[in-house]
Amino acid sequence: ESTVNVIYEDHNGFMYFGTDNGLDIYDGYSFRSYYTNSFDQNSMLGSKVSLIYEDSNNLIWVGTDMGISVLDPLTNTFSRPFDSNINYDFFSNIEKIMENNDRKYIFKSSFSNSIYVYDDNNDTTYCLNCNSSKIPEELFINDLFLDKNDLLWIATTNGIYYFDKNLLKIEKFNLFSK
Repeated sequence: ESTVNVIYEDHNGFMYFGTDNGLDIYDGYSFRSYYTNSFDQNSMLGSKVSLIYEDSNNLIWVGTDMGISVLDPLTNTFSRPFDSNINYDFFSNIEKIMENNDRKYIFKSSFSNSIYVYDDNNDTTYCLNCNSSKIPEELFINDLFLDKNDLLWIATTNGIYYFDKNLLKIEKFNLFSK
């Protein structure tokens, strides 16, 4: 595939190339290629790879036009991490994945103004800001940042907000406070 959308290097130095037609991995000697197979639940979900992220367990999260898959590089198998009670449309075209110290994965989609959290410890997924009255729906979320204290910072069209490390309480950050 000549169209490469994203390049990532894992902790072993393997190079991952997300293309419009799957995922290619170069180990320094040869390439392995992965494609979607709609009849196989253990294949990658979707073909157009837009995001690659390595978590603290060295699993590779792959974001595509159809959703999220997780590659275990030791077994070369994919899984689909989310329960059936979520909006799968949100998980297509993810532009950012982050992991906090409690093994909660935070997702931002390029098409949605919502932030979703997958709690790996409880195998649950929920929308972080869907029912929050503190971030008005008309604000556009530009970016997310997780700092070393596990505070989730949210850059919006109307300033900066942050969630506490437990992702329970949201506050607006006042840039001009003393």
